[in-house]
Amino acid sequence: MNKIILPILLVLISTGYIFGTPQIPDIVIYEGKEYPIYSDVLDSYFSKYPERNPKIEEEMCSAAWDGYVATFEIRTTKLFLKDITDQPCGSNRGRSALSKV
Repeated sequence: MNKIILPILLVLISTGYIFGTPQIPDIVIYEGKEYPIYSDVLDSYFSKYPERNPKIEEEMCSAAWDGYVATFEIRTTKLFLKDITDQPCGSNRGRSALSKV
């Protein structure tokens, strides 16, 4: 068994391919249209106020390391947090946690 696994691992490492789960993007709404964003817009906020982070460790999934999906909206020239849902992969998926933030 080890004789099979080692060559496979060597091929994967030597080719430079690393497989990982794509992350669920946050959403920004601009002029009524939704766009995915892959930037951690709320990182500095949650670093300053960790008790407000809706992330629930027991419900973590590999597609949402942040533990939430945020929806922003651009109105005029300002960015507003419209909603934030915790547990994007869990059994209670899609539950709004905006009041916690």
